Amino acid sequence: QGSMICLYFGKRSVHNWSDVKQLDSKTFAAFFRFMFAHGVYIPPLHHEAWFLSNAHNSRQIDRIAELVIEFLDQWKSGSLI
Repeated sequence: QGSMICLYFGKRSVHNWSDVKQLDSKTFAAFFRFMFAHGVYIPPLHHEAWFLSNAHNSRQIDRIAELVIEFLDQWKSGSLI
């Protein structure tokens, strides 16, 4: 079993290609580099889905969530971009 998720910057939700073209690519690029630097390999484009499966354990998923929050905190404070 598995799940798919996407994280977007710049829009609350994405429904079509027009919405995708309005996403904040600069912020997503910073997010991608941040996650990569911390050993989490996500798709390099903001409109690609992340795949979660039974191969991921709770510790790994918790770590990913912690890193997402850490990035958002740094982004919000303006210390990243």
